[in-house]
Amino acid sequence: MADARGFGADVKLPVLAKLMLAERFIPRLFEQIATATAGEEKGVCRELRLLESAVAETDAKGAEAKRRATQDDDKGADAATEQNALLTEWTSSQEVCAWARVEPTLGDADLRPYFFIAKDKKDYLGPVSALGHLSSVADRLLAPKLAVQQLEPELRRLAPPEAARVFEALGTRILGSGDFKDEPHGVQGMTVLVSAHPELQNRLIDFIESLPADRCGAWVTSGWRSALASEAALSRFERVLEHWSRQTKNKTLKIAAGAILNMPRVRRA
Repeated sequence: MADARGFGADVKLPVLAKLMLAERFIPRLFEQIATATAGEEKGVCRELRLLESAVAETDAKGAEAKRRATQDDDKGADAATEQNALLTEWTSSQEVCAWARVEPTLGDADLRPYFFIAKDKKDYLGPVSALGHLSSVADRLLAPKLAVQQLEPELRRLAPPEAARVFEALGTRILGSGDFKDEPHGVQGMTVLVSAHPELQNRLIDFIESLPADRCGAWVTSGWRSALASEAALSRFERVLEHWSRQTKNKTLKIAAGAILNMPRVRRA
């Protein structure tokens, strides 16, 4: 595909292989890197560079990694500040950190050719190749609440890896809508899916944390109770509410989060 587009020489197979691993096994990470790279003139994902530096520092692999993480240029520092939530999400995931440790490092690479290839592949093969028989399941989870609730028995029959793939696909569609003032289509389906597969609770909290707090309506503070069954998940959600109640960019969200926190815990989420 790259040869046909005239930039085959720009594609390094080890870089392509590493990105394909992310696309296949950590699709949320792949989409986040693609989004972060899209706005960069040179196609370099600065947040990825910071992730690799943080992982290298944690592993005590050299002072240079620490220097790059703390003495980046001004633009890189601004990006790190703006994307702090993204970097925090990545560094808190063992799966993402394990992927970041795989050679080669990508923080200084121009990733644009690789995402052009990914787009060509998706356009050519279509959504069926990405999800196969699960594509219709993801489509039906975009329906209203009453319709998706009827799908729970079918969702329970999915194997955990299949449920995880449907969850990631649904999350990508929801985030791609770009409108969070009102509850997007797919949120109810995501809640039912996690209710059927409690092992996805942490992924659900990751998803909630990734929502743009400055653009979310009050809906995001409630409605998750049926999916958050574990004490650990409820505690994580409370920390998200506490963060929202302290932020100042979205007054509606601030008030709604504070009101939920003032309720007895049994009624929260």
